[in-house]
Amino acid sequence: MITAPETLATPPGLAVVQHVDGFGAPETERAEYAELQRPAQLHPGFKLFLDEDTPMLTPAETLALSPPPDLVTYQ
Repeated sequence: MITAPETLATPPGLAVVQHVDGFGAPETERAEYAELQRPAQLHPGFKLFLDEDTPMLTPAETLALSPPPDLVTYQ
């Protein structure tokens, strides 16, 4: 885990993603996503677990997060 993401140096031409893998109920996932620090040099990302997230956020609910994730993955 990265403890000071604001100190990361990002190479020019490379989009670096802060990939959040909230686990659990939608309320828990939304709360974890909302409380994370988002340095300007990192793009927001979000991971959903097909078997563990019950119920799983829908694509519309996921894109309604603030800020909307630039990358969404399903595991």
